[in-house]
Amino acid sequence: LADLDDIDLRSLRRNPHPGPFTELLNNADNEGFIGPRTCAKLAADFETYRPAAVAGLPPWALDLYDDWAAAFTLAARDGVGRLH
Repeated sequence: LADLDDIDLRSLRRNPHPGPFTELLNNADNEGFIGPRTCAKLAADFETYRPAAVAGLPPWALDLYDDWAAAFTLAARDGVGRLH
């Protein structure tokens, strides 16, 4: 995800700031919940960056990208994303 928008992960972790996918990139991937507003924002990020994903990801990674996009789209409707 960071490569789709040339995000420097070290810099993001030292100085968190809003941007595409930052709620995932600057978050523990093994615990916690993401509420519906943040899920809606992430779903929009996945939609916006899908052309870059199609152009730059191998097919197996694009499948995972689409799975994440679908999950956040679903959770944006009064749900939550659970990281575990």
